[in-house]
Amino acid sequence: AFVILVGLIGPLVVSTNPDATVGGLYQKPQCCGPLILGADNEGQSVISNLVYGTRTSLIIGLLAGLIGTAIGLLVGLVAGYRGGWVDDVLSAIVNVGLAIPVLVIIILVSVSLPKRNLYTLALVIGFTAWFWVARAVRAQSSSIRTREHIDVAKLSGAGFWSILRRDVLPYLLSYVVMACILQISGAILFESTLSMLGLGASNTTSLGTMLYW
Repeated sequence: AFVILVGLIGPLVVSTNPDATVGGLYQKPQCCGPLILGADNEGQSVISNLVYGTRTSLIIGLLAGLIGTAIGLLVGLVAGYRGGWVDDVLSAIVNVGLAIPVLVIIILVSVSLPKRNLYTLALVIGFTAWFWVARAVRAQSSSIRTREHIDVAKLSGAGFWSILRRDVLPYLLSYVVMACILQISGAILFESTLSMLGLGASNTTSLGTMLYW
């Protein structure tokens, strides 16, 4: 809650431009003002970089977390409920994705991008970090499809997507919320790692770029 508060309100309280030179090289902290945490190697305010960087990392984490959760949820629901060859094909894709370290995939994709901003980073992380969500949701939905209320829905004439939305998904909401939070925190770590390696968003302050410098 504190970190989210810093990301939301921090830039309003600390209005100093994080790219502006407000002090000397590694200037020591002062009791108040933009140098309350001192200056970095370029004379920029550390506190300003911290609050703006927190907001950037939270935005990337939120977008990537929502994208990854949505993809994993969709794949897991379809694979678990449909079963058969659909389950086999989707499970094979998920297994291949789980066998390859996600960070390696993200690094390779990021290197190939001609230009990186916070939205492209969020898309890259979101589209490459959903495999474990799909695996877990697939297991849950596979067990739900054998319950009596699913048979009742089929007998009442409900379609495939209607059953998924009304009769399967509500039983997974608590897990989906937990998975989304884990996806967001993981995305923030991935972004920080990329930026620390020099593969982060260009011309954007984030927690990872602070680690890089």
